[in-house]
Amino acid sequence: MEKEGDGNMLQACNQDGVPVILAYSNRSTVERLRTQQRFYCPVCGERVIVKAGRKMIAHFSHSPNSSCAVSGGEGEYHERGKLHLFRWLVYQGLEATMEKYLPEIGRRPDILIRLGKKVIALEFQCAALTREEMYKRTEDYRKLGIEPLWILGGNRLKRTGARKIRMSSIDQSFLTRFDQSDSLLMNFYCPNTGQLCLFRQIQPAGNSTFYGDLHFLSLQHSRFLSLFQDKRHFSSFLLESWLQDKQKFRTKPPSKWTGSLHQSWRQWLYQRGCHQSLLPSYVHLPVIGQYRMKTPPWDWQSRLCLEYLKLLPLHHIVSLDPCYHLLRTAITPTSDFPLIRNQTDPIREYLKLLESLRIISLVNERQLKKQTPITFHENVEQALSDDRKVIHVLKKQRDFSSINSHD
Repeated sequence: MEKEGDGNMLQACNQDGVPVILAYSNRSTVERLRTQQRFYCPVCGERVIVKAGRKMIAHFSHSPNSSCAVSGGEGEYHERGKLHLFRWLVYQGLEATMEKYLPEIGRRPDILIRLGKKVIALEFQCAALTREEMYKRTEDYRKLGIEPLWILGGNRLKRTGARKIRMSSIDQSFLTRFDQSDSLLMNFYCPNTGQLCLFRQIQPAGNSTFYGDLHFLSLQHSRFLSLFQDKRHFSSFLLESWLQDKQKFRTKPPSKWTGSLHQSWRQWLYQRGCHQSLLPSYVHLPVIGQYRMKTPPWDWQSRLCLEYLKLLPLHHIVSLDPCYHLLRTAITPTSDFPLIRNQTDPIREYLKLLESLRIISLVNERQLKKQTPITFHENVEQALSDDRKVIHVLKKQRDFSSINSHD
């Protein structure tokens, strides 16, 4: 849940009803205003007090026993970031309002932006937030025809490599895909460094790991529209990164893999006379829709290949329905990701990859035909070599992203 506190806010109204933002004023001006004027919450009308110090942004605060419906406290990190973003928007000539109360839904977005007929609620989210609250806020804004735009605090960016981060299951709910976008994206901002981080071409890898393009840009040299833009062409380095991790997965000793799910999957493989190091090279491949899968790609893809495709006769036309039935408990509903327009189907994406590798052919929307026997590798060296060949084939595709795009 968000941190509860004493009801901090950056903006309040004075006794004449004029909005005032103290953070714009120097210390002497703040002290003068504190003694000469009275300030009131624009939502509940309660009187609020001025808080200012050497190490904090000057702001207003409700009394501890306030009954204001939106009096939840905010941290200093959040307040500075919100102020930076507000100034940034105003400097670009955009119509922006800080902390505007929307009585119809009882919400007070950090910043409300009007772009012609379009209204955007910008939420700068630094504290932990339940998935339910995130869904509710998003739904409430959309009820009023307002589109939510979430920017996560830089304190939530957990980088594990040059092009790789880890995300909690809650943060994954903030994955975004706009109507005009081909790939997943996320936006971060750190008020300590004054930098935006635009995470683009996001490729889920399972186990809370995500590859992608990390672009760090100075806020003052960026434009608001950059928050919505992404690269339309797939970056081949993602396949290289995937190959490296895929080959580590083959060669890493099993003792390194912990957790009941891994143990259960390895036991399942063992019962079928297979080991993770000898899996077919067309198992454990990247699909954008991996974000919807509850299990890592090596798990559900191996089950699909070994429990269904391997058993099919060659060149017979069969239904796709058993693929979905087999993985019905491994896939999450699209409603879990409210910020993703044009949701993807990870199972169909994977079947398209298999078709591009000539393992199967998709006869139509509901049927497939097996073209090649499903076989295991005889040794690790052969497996590693074939992994490289498969990635090379995918790289040669004119537009790899077309395989992993929405239908």
